[in-house]
Amino acid sequence: MKMAKSYQTVVESFKVPTVSVGAGYYNYQLSKNDSLLSPALNPIGDSVSGLPPQIGGMTLLDNQHQGGFVGASIAWEADIFGRLDRQANAAEIRKEQVEIYQDGLTTLVTADLIHNYLQYRGAQKRHALMLENLEDQQRTEELVQKMVASGYGSELDLAQAQALTAATEALLPQLEIAQQVHKQRIATLLNEPLSKVDIRLANEAELPELEGTIPVGLPSDLLKRRADIRFAEREMAAVNEEWAASVANRYPKFFLTGAPGVSADSFDDLFSSDSFGWVGAAGIHWNVFDGGRGKAMVEMNEARFESAAMGYQHSVNSAVAEVDSLLLPMAEVRSIKRVLKRHINLLRLR
Repeated sequence: MKMAKSYQTVVESFKVPTVSVGAGYYNYQLSKNDSLLSPALNPIGDSVSGLPPQIGGMTLLDNQHQGGFVGASIAWEADIFGRLDRQANAAEIRKEQVEIYQDGLTTLVTADLIHNYLQYRGAQKRHALMLENLEDQQRTEELVQKMVASGYGSELDLAQAQALTAATEALLPQLEIAQQVHKQRIATLLNEPLSKVDIRLANEAELPELEGTIPVGLPSDLLKRRADIRFAEREMAAVNEEWAASVANRYPKFFLTGAPGVSADSFDDLFSSDSFGWVGAAGIHWNVFDGGRGKAMVEMNEARFESAAMGYQHSVNSAVAEVDSLLLPMAEVRSIKRVLKRHINLLRLR
């Protein structure tokens, strides 16, 4: 999320002027033997004869210069064709995608956590029932042994009782392993050590009763709830903005620049009104030939948009199919649950 917000800030910063401030000190000396500047740096009398000494000893320029400056540089691109706006829109949509991904990931982690908790409690409950069944089966086995010893039972009855007891004993380690596996997954999802999860799950708890029905709603509501569909739709919108930016990139770019500042050979005069100066310019830049790069970028983004549109359609179809395939078994489970409750009530009446 921080990366997406920072990226959006970076892209949007190109829409506003860039202002740079600088200051410095300079000191340089011009060569008196320079072929171009030599007449201006040497006394005039060396080049022109017959001048009075007062004039002949003068120079047009000093060869030693020093001073300081303080100024600013301002640059701004006038977004005439909307290239920067489109790029900023795409960056904003990318940030929305990250938010959607975060919401979807939270939902998935929550669902996985609930699933593993229910599986853990279910394995715990089955383990307790198996222990009760094992005690009953062991007592039954003892009774069968006594009946065989007294001649009222067969060896086959004893073998069946022993096999049933052994099968139940074999299931106990599997249920213990299942409990441990689900505890490990819960610890991973909560980003907690296993010892802390053991404390959380120390007290036994009954499996929660899931009553009522899940509101499915209209198919159009599904498009708003599913994170994968929302992500695919935003991907299509982002690529569309990037496509438009690549089209605008083929048109001329207009720039405005300015550089106000002060400069003087003495610090005392640096901030006087006579030391102020400025430069302003307006420019245009247009790639009239780039070897087909601009056109290829437009075609590439057009293909990306078509791919994103097909990805969106695939996400919608997959989501609808997945929801339908999950709702059907859930309805069947409710029907089976009603039948089992009816049988349990009949057994209690007997």
